[in-house]
Amino acid sequence: MSWCFPEGEEKFKAYKVGDRIESAVLSIDFRNKLVMLSQKHLTQPLSDGIKWERIDRGDEFLGEIIESLNDNYLIKTTKGFYGLLHKSLAPPSSESLKVKVNSKLDYSDLLSFVPAQLEIDETPVIEDTADLKFSFIEEDLRSFYRFKSSLLAVRASDEVCEIVQTGFHADERIFSKEISTNYILYIQFELNSSMYESVFKQQAISYFYGAAAYSEALEKELLELLSTRENYWFRINKRSNRDKEEILEFSLYNESVNFFGIVQISKDKKEHRFLIKSFSFGQ
Repeated sequence: MSWCFPEGEEKFKAYKVGDRIESAVLSIDFRNKLVMLSQKHLTQPLSDGIKWERIDRGDEFLGEIIESLNDNYLIKTTKGFYGLLHKSLAPPSSESLKVKVNSKLDYSDLLSFVPAQLEIDETPVIEDTADLKFSFIEEDLRSFYRFKSSLLAVRASDEVCEIVQTGFHADERIFSKEISTNYILYIQFELNSSMYESVFKQQAISYFYGAAAYSEALEKELLELLSTRENYWFRINKRSNRDKEEILEFSLYNESVNFFGIVQISKDKKEHRFLIKSFSFGQ
């Protein structure tokens, strides 16, 4: 009934038997005499509109808690937007509250909220790659010009040189082995992620801290360890799903830890969210 699920639930509760509704036919099952209808396909998703476009990270809203989910509260703002606030951040015994936008969840027309008084880091604007530093497998592999003047090219066949040239045309840094940048990469577990609650908080803490029982202090210490005291390899993979939609996957890994997930890009292309789908260690 709506691209935003909680809004659809409110519409559904307002209907009664006998109401006439306008809808679009999505499919017809002639064998079982079933018709699949949709109302939301007659409307524009909220995330495609100008009101959504004008919402920025850090914008504040007044809202009220309308439902308690697993680890989050569902918030409806006075402007009619819906969003999620993690229960650990919510003030006690508060039905109405002031919240701040942390991110926009375009795929579900929801906002991710934090309390208005909570400070959030400003999103850096990356204008170019001037601050990126690359190191290469070999100095002679910095460019095709340097390659063709090197001993590597002298010993290579024409076919190999042609392959190397094609590689440089595709990506001039194809033979880089490491990259360092002044920008911070943020990755996050999905909302209500069982991966975080079970694997990270229970199993990972025991693994890294000698079978120690869970505590909030150890949770913070492990997050600090994995964030600032580990070096990782980073890989991006692009593929298409059955609907021929482009999917970006990422892996962040080293000899003992592996994070795997997807990259969600907002419709305005301003925000990239690295969502962790799988987390493993000690393998």
